Amino acid sequence: LLTVAPERTRADRKAFLTLPYRLYRGHPQWVPPLRMDEAFLGNRAKNPFFAHGTVEHFLARRGGRVVGRIAAVENRRHNEIHGDRIGFFGRFDVEPDPEAARALVAAARAWVAGRGLTAMRGPVSYSSNELIGVLVDGFGRPPTVGMPYNREDYDGLLRGAGLAKAKDLVAYWIPYGAHPERLARIARRTFDRQGYVVRTLDLARWDAEIDTLLDLYN
Repeated sequence: LLTVAPERTRADRKAFLTLPYRLYRGHPQWVPPLRMDEAFLGNRAKNPFFAHGTVEHFLARRGGRVVGRIAAVENRRHNEIHGDRIGFFGRFDVEPDPEAARALVAAARAWVAGRGLTAMRGPVSYSSNELIGVLVDGFGRPPTVGMPYNREDYDGLLRGAGLAKAKDLVAYWIPYGAHPERLARIARRTFDRQGYVVRTLDLARWDAEIDTLLDLYN
């Protein structure tokens, strides 16, 4: 018997956090995220995302065994900026179990619809500051920073749950020191023409430097 229910107890929380480590234990390409980072992501008291976002975690169990997880997400900041009524899902992990995948997506979709949101995109965990998308190629390489890694069947599992591709995301692999000379010339010419300067952080002006970085990021 398959059941899907929201995370409610401390045991649920531990099960939600630890599932990927069990699913990918010993996998040659999967790079385990830091457990403290994974815990911080869902910490509603500390993660700044929760100042403008709401999340519900769901667990799928079969006979008491956790077989999958998903997060349903409302990102109010995204909808304010883009004029959307979009919900998201993320932190999707599941055993090779199409029924569980369908049930998890259905639970997230119902939660999103219950908040008056008109569509659902993902995986986004929980915003563009974290992992986005499903790996569909390049399974022989470890993931690059900020990019997901998953089994080859995830794309099929999500499509089987009624989802379709929204867009392509691409990660580039550029060996250090392999930049073509032509690229270097273009970069130098652009910097000279626009008056750009590359410098190190001034630690004596730490607060001002952080303000500058925030302005650039935003």
